[in-house]
Amino acid sequence: MIIYEVCLNIDSVIFTEYSEWLVDHVKKVIAFKGFKKARILDEIHLDKDSNMKNATHQLIVQYEIDTIENLQEYFSLHATAMRKEGNDLFGKKVKPSRKIYHELTL
Repeated sequence: MIIYEVCLNIDSVIFTEYSEWLVDHVKKVIAFKGFKKARILDEIHLDKDSNMKNATHQLIVQYEIDTIENLQEYFSLHATAMRKEGNDLFGKKVKPSRKIYHELTL
């Protein structure tokens, strides 16, 4: 199993709008070959006093893909168009970073 993780630093001005858009975007991505499921996590960063009022948020999307080959196919055939959609709508107000994990069998 492969976990493809996308961490999204989002400008607070567009956080709600982006979050709503992201749900539909993720649904489109998991329709591609090999994608099994996904989850969206809201990573909450508290201030030094652990005050929720001043917390900032980072969204993390974790996709489960059956093989690295299917993830590579997504990168080769679909990723550019899928990323462009978000870039066209939100530009530099969203800064993504990406990681790939290979799940080891215990």
